[in-house]
Amino acid sequence: MLFLLVTVALPLLELVSSDTKIRIQFANQKSTPHDHPSPARKAIDGNKNGHAAAGYCANPEVWWKAHFRHSQISKVVIYPRTDACCASKINGAKVSMQSGSNRILYCGTVRYVKGKTKYEINCGGKLADTVLIEHPHPKEFMLCEVELYGNYAVDGRWTKFTPWSTCSKKCGGGTQKRTRTCTNPKPAHGGRRCHGSSYERQSCNKHKCPINGGWNRFSSWSRCTATCGGGTQLRNRRCNRPTPRYGGKPCAGNSCESRKCNTHKCPQCGSAPITKIGYHHGVLEE
Repeated sequence: MLFLLVTVALPLLELVSSDTKIRIQFANQKSTPHDHPSPARKAIDGNKNGHAAAGYCANPEVWWKAHFRHSQISKVVIYPRTDACCASKINGAKVSMQSGSNRILYCGTVRYVKGKTKYEINCGGKLADTVLIEHPHPKEFMLCEVELYGNYAVDGRWTKFTPWSTCSKKCGGGTQKRTRTCTNPKPAHGGRRCHGSSYERQSCNKHKCPINGGWNRFSSWSRCTATCGGGTQLRNRRCNRPTPRYGGKPCAGNSCESRKCNTHKCPQCGSAPITKIGYHHGVLEE
């Protein structure tokens, strides 16, 4: 990952980048740039209301601040300077993180040590906090160079939706869903979470399911076609329990059955006349 260095002159500055790490230098114009490519255009000490101090050298005030709306500052580095334009007075300077007007998080106090080249103070700042460096005594405070380290806020973004899942039913109305994750990229360093739902649902296979036919009960056996000598009886059934619909299969098997009846021998000659019964045009007749 690239490391970003920006040299600026104003105390109120907002930076936006695709990279997440930041290192920002605030320095006096005539100050030695250390390992930085160039110093700031004007002194940043004693700035008020977002305006740089007049001239090239720093003007002492009791506070200094910097605000980054889309960043999360985690470390403040203060450099002691002794050049002709700016001589640091930082012993006793307090570093805090301010959120609005209600919350101030104290991070640490600079205790000057002769020969020390920099003072690092770690701060667990939140997104859009203001870095505040202040001193209770104006004549004992001169800030010449500050570096802020942190990360740009990364807002979360949705991945593409997955393909639709298999429908929960083959017919008659089911549901299917697809999902996405807030990982393109994930929110980081106080960035906003993805807006909206992580899944979607929709109806599917709304067509009616096929209904296969089912047989009803058989009717009673019909009257035998003969009183003796062997006749036939019939019975039938209907495919309406249920009736096949929506492409359903018809009932398997026959809709009627037959069986023999009155198979005993008829009386011999001289006996009572034989009565024959048969069907004529669907009507049982003697």
